[in-house]
Amino acid sequence: MTALWEWLDDNGHNSVSVRTRIRDVIMRTIIAAEQSILSSVNSATPPARRADSKSFCFELFGFDVMLDENLTPYLIEVNTSPSTGTATQMDKAIKNPLIKQVLHLVGVNLPNGPKAYTQQESQHPTSASPIHIPGAIKRGRRDKTPIGHLIPPPV
Repeated sequence: MTALWEWLDDNGHNSVSVRTRIRDVIMRTIIAAEQSILSSVNSATPPARRADSKSFCFELFGFDVMLDENLTPYLIEVNTSPSTGTATQMDKAIKNPLIKQVLHLVGVNLPNGPKAYTQQESQHPTSASPIHIPGAIKRGRRDKTPIGHLIPPPV
C-alpha cells in the first residue's frame, strides 16, 4: 500500500484524501451491518460469558475496495475471516504484521524479536491509525471503539 500512496502523491493526487474516503466506505459498511455483527458476536458468546468483562471475541474482516479513474472508492466485497495463511514470502510480509496488529488490538502482546517483524516493516512502520467508528460494537454497547487498521504495514 505504501507504493500506492507514494505513487498518488508523486502524481499530484492527495493520498490522505483517498485514504479518508476509503475509511468512510468501511465505516459506513460496518455501521450498516452493526446489528448483524452484534447478533453474530452474541451467538458466538454464551450469555454467562457476555457479562464477564474479561471475555470477548472478535472477527477479522477483509475489505476489498476498488478505485475508479477519479479515485472514488467502491466496496467490492467484505470477507469474514479472510485467509491468514502464509504460503509465500509476500503473504508473510503482509499477514504476519497484520496478525500481530490484530492480536495487539484485542490485548495480546507478542514479544518483539527477529521473527516479529520483517526488516522492511521495522524501517517503515505503518502510518495507518486506528479507525474510530461512532456506534462501534463493544459487548453490545455503543461507543467509540477502535476497530482496526485500514492499511496493513508496508511491504
